[in-house]
Amino acid sequence: MARRIPENPIELIELYPKQKQFIRSNKEYVCYGGARGGGKSRAVQELVKIYCKMFPGIQILLVRRTYKDVFKNHVIPLQVQLHCLVDDDPKRAASWSKDEGAFKFANGSRITIGYCDNENDVLHYQGLAYDMVILEEATHFTEFQFQTFTEIVRPSGFCRVPFKPRMRLTCNPGGVGHEWVKRLFIDRQYKDSENPDDYEMIYAKVYDNKFIMENDIAYVKRLENLPPERRAQMLEGDWNVFSGLFFIEFDEKYHVIPDGRLPRDGNYNLYACMDYGLDMFACYFIAITPYNVLVFDEIYEPGLIISQAAQKIREKVNNLGYSMNDFNAFLGPDDLWNTSQENGRCKADIWADYGVPLTKVKRDRPTGWLAIKEDLLVDYSVAPEKRADTCRLKIFSKCVNLIRCLPKLQTDPKNSDDCMTEPHELTHAPDALRTFYTYWLNVPEEIKSQRCIRVSQEVYEDYLNASDEVKEYLENKYGKIFCIQ
Repeated sequence: MARRIPENPIELIELYPKQKQFIRSNKEYVCYGGARGGGKSRAVQELVKIYCKMFPGIQILLVRRTYKDVFKNHVIPLQVQLHCLVDDDPKRAASWSKDEGAFKFANGSRITIGYCDNENDVLHYQGLAYDMVILEEATHFTEFQFQTFTEIVRPSGFCRVPFKPRMRLTCNPGGVGHEWVKRLFIDRQYKDSENPDDYEMIYAKVYDNKFIMENDIAYVKRLENLPPERRAQMLEGDWNVFSGLFFIEFDEKYHVIPDGRLPRDGNYNLYACMDYGLDMFACYFIAITPYNVLVFDEIYEPGLIISQAAQKIREKVNNLGYSMNDFNAFLGPDDLWNTSQENGRCKADIWADYGVPLTKVKRDRPTGWLAIKEDLLVDYSVAPEKRADTCRLKIFSKCVNLIRCLPKLQTDPKNSDDCMTEPHELTHAPDALRTFYTYWLNVPEEIKSQRCIRVSQEVYEDYLNASDEVKEYLENKYGKIFCIQ
């Protein structure tokens, strides 16, 4: 005779309407919250208790960014609610295993507690299977982490009744994951195989929390008295306010030039700057005019060894109609000059071997970032049609990765003068641009003031055939002379 699985004596509380909607939804991806005080944590705790009771054998993974947070916010409350702390408690519904980091129920259901502090921590979950994954404070996770967790949402093989695997998320606006959560659940902009019918957003604010409204009105007042931007996020759940973004000056309307073209008068100097690694090679081509810094083209490609990356630069220069000598400098971060213990050479030497001599630039992060901010600054006091002329940095629309990554960088909470280095994928393009700005701040004025002019092939041939005296006269008057190819 099969052993009878005892009924779980789970105690449930009366739920608010938004919490009921969250628990009852059959969508594959449901996000709950959007503002402080909406009852997110309690909604999650009631959800896991109900599901462990209704679906014997269900395997649930409950994750927050740090173990300290998930333990404080969920493990301790669930230990109390499930009466885990005393072995002979007649109301005991589950046991807590510290070694396994899980609540185990008599009917085979399990709530595993997890965390994902660093970008690569998520890889520890690969190959596992959970019927449900819950991401608490989902905007604290990168899109890479979220996508990796979606891979383990599948039938665990332990659930004894039919159950459609699903993910549940809770969050507020802001944080490193703000953009991907907003895209999926707020803006509802989907790509590839993403199905709009699989996603649901349930907005909950402090005013939906009956307990707080009746017992802690002072908390509501504190939210109402926050600074305007923070209040819009935490009280009103406004996803269009970007708290924590580093380059708040960036405005695509004024900084991006659709189908941009370099000035035909040739009155500009050329530079290339890079951030190199096998995970990603980011290189940007920049023209300095009397009025603007024009980022006019990019290379953005992973998996390139130095010889391949150098070949990409030479090909790009040729395709743009220039020669390598047309560029004032090819700029690289100073770590490319670290010598190898094996052969005493550095990566910069290898770049030179393959036809790209580099100029060394120190990694002064705060200084470089501040310079970018200065050149992004728009004067909003002038008429809208004149604002584009008030900022110096312009990016051509073909530089899609710089345009994508720069506005998503988050401020480092430990250093307001610097940005976070995670998610790492967002840092390559901005780091390359920062290399240029760090160099430009320290370059001698005589180099900054160098002039050049690009002329037609016919005029250029006349220049080449001129005497040394005429060449000197032309160069003194017009600057360095190049040919427009």
